[in-house]
Parts: sequence; C-alpha cells; structure tokens
Amino acid sequence: MSVTQALTLASNTATCINVRLGQPLLDKCMEGFNGTVFAYGQTGSGKTFSMQGVQDHPDLKGLIPRFTVKLFERVSEEKVKDENKLFLVTCR
Repeated sequence: MSVTQALTLASNTATCINVRLGQPLLDKCMEGFNGTVFAYGQTGSGKTFSMQGVQDHPDLKGLIPRFTVKLFERVSEEKVKDENKLFLVTCR
C-alpha cells in the first residue's frame, strides 16, 4: 500500500477533494484498478462531511455522491463506445 497524497484542512473543499482525489481514482478504476479512499482524522474534523456532504446542496455534496454519479456516467459513456463491454461495480 502506498499513500499518494494527503489533503489538509486548507484543501478540504468538496470541489478540491473531487478534483484531486475523486477524478484520478475514477480514471484508474475505469482502467481496471481497485481504488480506496481512507478518511482518517480526529473526531469532529470533517471526515463524514467530506465523504458524504449535504445531499440537497450541489456545491456541498461529498466525495461519495459525486464519485457515484461520475462512475455511472462513465459506464454509460463506455457502453455507447462498445455495447459488449461489461462492468462489475461492487461495494464491500
């Protein structure tokens, strides 16, 4: 296991997290690699908020809802390119 980057409080905005972490992770997942996001920090530091966000506020959605929407958009795009391509999406 290797750590590719750590996000600090200064970089902890939903858009920043999605651009710096979510998009590259999604790109690698679409290439067939496994991906993991590990949120670590002190109690009350914003881990859950960063991952889940506020569902009814588009600018405050967390990494999980943004990633999920983008994931299925990318699957749809790939299916248009090759209708025989199969995808397996699992959550453990």
